[in-house]
Amino acid sequence: MGEGNREKILSVKDVARLKCCSPESILNDIQKKNLKATFFHGSWHIRERDCKSYIEQEAQDHISITSASMKSGVSELIIKRAIKTGKIKPVENTRGQKIYYSSFLDWQKESFFKIPKR
Repeated sequence: MGEGNREKILSVKDVARLKCCSPESILNDIQKKNLKATFFHGSWHIRERDCKSYIEQEAQDHISITSASMKSGVSELIIKRAIKTGKIKPVENTRGQKIYYSSFLDWQKESFFKIPKR
């Protein structure tokens, strides 16, 4: 196998930088088996393809209130009211931000795009 064909190996710090979170958060996900990694010579090593898959999965599972508002066309105020009444449940991410599962879009469709029965 030639040198150009080798897959890039990332450190925990590299992955944390890419994901914009702390290295401790990445280590936690490795321990939970949410991120595939190999412990070798005293540190964790993550394949670039595993990192990409991990970050893509995280992006699919969660949506921020601002992103939800922009994607759905529903104002942040209405979304916040739905959160306050318990119709949407937030989860706090590693940076202390409130995030919402992509099921928000299902709530949004149910609440705002009801088709009248004939």
